[in-house]
Amino acid sequence: NKPVEWVGKLLAMGATDGFGVPALTEDDIVNGCVLGPDGYIYKPPPPSKQLTIEMQVSVTECKNWRDVLSVVEEFGDLFDFRNTSTAVHRVARSSVEAGEAKLALMDHRFPRLLQLLRAKCRDLSAWGISDAGWGLAKMQCRD
Repeated sequence: NKPVEWVGKLLAMGATDGFGVPALTEDDIVNGCVLGPDGYIYKPPPPSKQLTIEMQVSVTECKNWRDVLSVVEEFGDLFDFRNTSTAVHRVARSSVEAGEAKLALMDHRFPRLLQLLRAKCRDLSAWGISDAGWGLAKMQCRD
């Protein structure tokens, strides 16, 4: 059982909040982890292949960067690492093409996309790193 193994590893590493209660990182929370009673940490299973595909389609069908950020706002909690890197790439490509990269960076939904990217970065493939890195560089994102 993977969640139990993960909990055991976390507790063995001594990750606590200073009062002996296991601590959740921001990445854990973004990835859906929940701290339960008696220090139990629940890590949800990965999304199904079908859900991952549906999220990817919802991002790739967007006509502009505003649409992508709307999908991030509405469904970002369901994104896996592929969906997240694709969303960064799509926001960058369409905002730069429209001459609106600065507007996209200032959009109130963009920090959520960065938060998702930070939380998913350890799972990114070389392709995903390339997509996300290109997008952030193209937009001149310094966060």
